[in-house]
Amino acid sequence: RVLFRSSLSSINPFGYRASSTGASSVAVQYQINSGAFTTLTTFTSLSTSSSGGTFASIDLSVVSALQNLPSSSVVTFRIVPFGASAAGGTFYIYDTANSTANDLVVNGIVSPMPAPAITSSLTANGTVATAFNYATTASNSPSSFAATGALLLQGGF
Repeated sequence: RVLFRSSLSSINPFGYRASSTGASSVAVQYQINSGAFTTLTTFTSLSTSSSGGTFASIDLSVVSALQNLPSSSVVTFRIVPFGASAAGGTFYIYDTANSTANDLVVNGIVSPMPAPAITSSLTANGTVATAFNYATTASNSPSSFAATGALLLQGGF
């Protein structure tokens, strides 16, 4: 079974529209699995033009938590508008080019994880009639271990 990892590199610039009584600021946040949300950036002084505005690209390559994510990770992004001056204010993601292109794009790479390698000792010694414990450890988060071949016992049996 091949496992993969992901590294996220950026969020492309994206458009928005805000009414004059809508959000005055927007936070862009991420969450990994069920952890807490973390703010990547906050945009302030939003345009209230009827043609909308555009947020700049967000560099994710500098966020270590978003690099080399195992395939079991779930990353959630959220856009949090805040600071509206009235209850009827509006904010939404907007396709300023009025095209069929994606309105919000997250970029990154997916690559296979290197195969696990045993990092614990490959040999162990025990004493006859004494409990024996041996812990096997490995790199790259294996989900199981298996041993093949004969177990070599040395001693006078």
